[in-house]
Amino acid sequence: MPASVLKRCDATMEIGRHAKRRMRLYSLTPADLAAAISNPVQVSQDGNGNTAYWAAHPKHRYIRVVVAADRPNFIISAHPRRKLPEG
Repeated sequence: MPASVLKRCDATMEIGRHAKRRMRLYSLTPADLAAAISNPVQVSQDGNGNTAYWAAHPKHRYIRVVVAADRPNFIISAHPRRKLPEG
């Protein structure tokens, strides 16, 4: 199954299977993901170098969108969170 495609500014983002499932589960739209990436409240990295974009969301307090380190145009995961990470 090919990944979905999301337009972001001048780049095209691919949405992976895991992220698409979370989008359906939590009623997130591609526009929500694009807004989180283009205008984040906070940006962090995990141990693997993947970048997590945190953004405020009207339905959920925050959403977290994780972009792969080795493929900067690939969204690994997207899901709501209650609070921002500390740090």
